[in-house]
Amino acid sequence: MQHRDRINRQRPGTPNPTSVSSLTGFLVGSLFGPMVMVMMMMVAGLALASCSSGGGGEISEPSGTVDSITDSVDPGPDFVPTETDSAGGSDATNPDVGAPTTEFDLDAQPSVPPIDPIPETGVPGIDSSDAFCRAWSEFAGSFQALGLTSAVGDAANAVRLEVIAASSVTSAVETMEANLPAELESERSALIDDFAGPFFARAVVAEAALVGAGVDPDLLRDTWIATLTEAGVDDPMIEVQLAADIDGAALDAAVVSFADAQPPIVEDPTLITDASIPETETYLADVCPDGGILSGNDVTGS
Repeated sequence: MQHRDRINRQRPGTPNPTSVSSLTGFLVGSLFGPMVMVMMMMVAGLALASCSSGGGGEISEPSGTVDSITDSVDPGPDFVPTETDSAGGSDATNPDVGAPTTEFDLDAQPSVPPIDPIPETGVPGIDSSDAFCRAWSEFAGSFQALGLTSAVGDAANAVRLEVIAASSVTSAVETMEANLPAELESERSALIDDFAGPFFARAVVAEAALVGAGVDPDLLRDTWIATLTEAGVDDPMIEVQLAADIDGAALDAAVVSFADAQPPIVEDPTLITDASIPETETYLADVCPDGGILSGNDVTGS
């Protein structure tokens, strides 16, 4: 609640969305640099897939025959067979020696690094018993999922989802503030006000729109967290099934009100921040279940 009061006092007027010249300009300086770079790569991948699947022109026949292509394949030194007799000696030129067998040096094959286990939930750490870590996953997971939808998904759905998620975002930030580990006290303002504050402020506006339309924001909290947990942070086509007690028309009115008051996430320059929270990033990587994944600083052990 202290943070909500500070936001209400400090929040400037709604910025002009045109001050951000492009999606790239926003992504490079946003809250989660590593994550949004992945978003940019996803956009490029989608464009490449579209070109390869729908491009014109004829496909030329491959040059050379199958036999010539097969003969040109070099099996490499690791797969060169050796011929040995049943007694263990080798003599490919002596016809009196027993039938040869083919062996491969398995020890020479390249080693494959172990694959880290996939989190059981769509958002790592969102079911953590640690209040701070769980709140971090709810906040960061919501930002990433909503940011991705705003960037490459349906724009109208992105706004609707952000309104639905509003209470989850504000609750997560307030929980982080209330349960901040003692070793992160020096970064309290940088984390809560500078880093999380801009997105928190958007959520406060969304909550106000819901209240104005006659919808209790808290009634949507469990719905959004359940949806986020199942969908994860990398699905730009998230769909939410509302509970029967939610007035759909009132929710739609709140979405319109919020859209009139706020630019899309990918066009909001208030989300561009240079907040520095190195101690928090280390704590998230070392202590929280997400291992720093949601902050783009995951470290895989050898």
